Amino acid sequence: MQSKVWKAIGLILILGACGGAKETTTSVAVEEKTYADQRLMSTLWIQQSGEAELLCRQGFAYAWIKLQENLKGYNGEGQLAIVVDIDETILDNSPYEARIILDNENYSSESWNDWVMEASAPLVPGAKDFLMKASELGAVVYYVSNRKVSQLDATIQNLERYNLPFADPDHVFLKSEDSDKTERRERIKFNNTVLLYVGDQLTDFSEELKVVEQETFEYSTELLEQTMKYFIILPNPMYGGWESNLYQNRPGMTNEQKNEVRLRSLNPQYKPKK
Repeated sequence: MQSKVWKAIGLILILGACGGAKETTTSVAVEEKTYADQRLMSTLWIQQSGEAELLCRQGFAYAWIKLQENLKGYNGEGQLAIVVDIDETILDNSPYEARIILDNENYSSESWNDWVMEASAPLVPGAKDFLMKASELGAVVYYVSNRKVSQLDATIQNLERYNLPFADPDHVFLKSEDSDKTERRERIKFNNTVLLYVGDQLTDFSEELKVVEQETFEYSTELLEQTMKYFIILPNPMYGGWESNLYQNRPGMTNEQKNEVRLRSLNPQYKPKK
């Protein structure tokens, strides 16, 4: 009888040890998850899905329609112009995202600079066709990007690779200090009538669209009308200001802290605003 009791106790201890080992393994696996891991599906979606390509082509097709519509209201003052963002609007940087995921790294200014200097980013589907038709219509193209001014030559080289119109220092406006594009857009508007803006971030049209929390994400009627008339936005699930807004733009957050915020931000009762 005693032998059976000790065998039972031994079995319980073994099972307990196994259960503890399983829990530890799971915990370690969670801790080993990196920030880059969480960009895996969004990067694959951009690179592999027909939906992503079609959305981009539809976006540029609609941009062409809106450009022609807005041209009807042109009063002849100033040179006709369009303003486009570069990254994830004209140039596709998903290869860079793929690299840092495969290397188990996060974004860094150093690795990003190395990528930009290669001047090898492919085109976003539909971008060249739209830009060529816009220039043939008589519109000057301005590229307004938050790449650094030190990356100007490489950026122009990348645009020239595809023979894009107006790929020169007079029409490529990069960031010197402030990521707010308002001043650069105003400079362009001084001598031009801008008929359309194209980008992948809300702030590619107006800094007024920048928000901190979802609850404050509301437009004035006038701003909404202007946005709908003059701005075309393209899909970019890989990164953006929306993510910084989740963290309330707090610098120096660890991956673990960011993950906690992301989980807290999920809303199982979420309903889109009408």
